[in-house]
Amino acid sequence: MTKINQLNWKLIDDRQSMVSYFKSLILFRKNAATYTTLDNSKDIDSTLSFYQFDNSILTIKTKKPDSDNRLFLYLVNPTENVINFELDDYYFLYGQGEKHKEAIKSIMVSPSSLIILYKI
Repeated sequence: MTKINQLNWKLIDDRQSMVSYFKSLILFRKNAATYTTLDNSKDIDSTLSFYQFDNSILTIKTKKPDSDNRLFLYLVNPTENVINFELDDYYFLYGQGEKHKEAIKSIMVSPSSLIILYKI
């Protein structure tokens, strides 16, 4: 019997893509300390840019590169619709591993989702 918040280790092989995704989020959190320790409006304004588009997409861009010289773009779709979003430059999907290193210029954003992109 699986309890709430308990991992079923037997499913790791079946759900390797999900395991890799969460591993990359943990790594991102550890490497992006600059962006996660913002505790006042001055620091936020000097580090991040926020934009709301007509299609309801909220974008958050980092103004300063991280330790790996990457600038991040967060796309938030709070709607119940899939939205095709045109990017202002070429970006990579964060957390996709080395085998999916293809730069993209547009992306379909699923309903109620967050996508993390980066460029070097």
